[in-house]
Amino acid sequence: MLRHWTLNRYLARQYMLWFAVILGGLTSIVFLFNLAELMRRGAEHTDATFSVLLTMGVYRIPETVEQILPFAV
Repeated sequence: MLRHWTLNRYLARQYMLWFAVILGGLTSIVFLFNLAELMRRGAEHTDATFSVLLTMGVYRIPETVEQILPFAV
């Protein structure tokens, strides 16, 4: 009985680790593309500094994760 518990815990840990790695990787790639798009749009506005655009990109991360979640599984 103990062997099954140990094996299940190991497999669950490995699954969660790789799930987090893939989700984080996909999220960071999409974040970079979103940041590039925000920089393109903000180029014509003088008050849109890089820190403001970066903050806007960070605020969009939860929405991005919600959209990417089905692909990470």
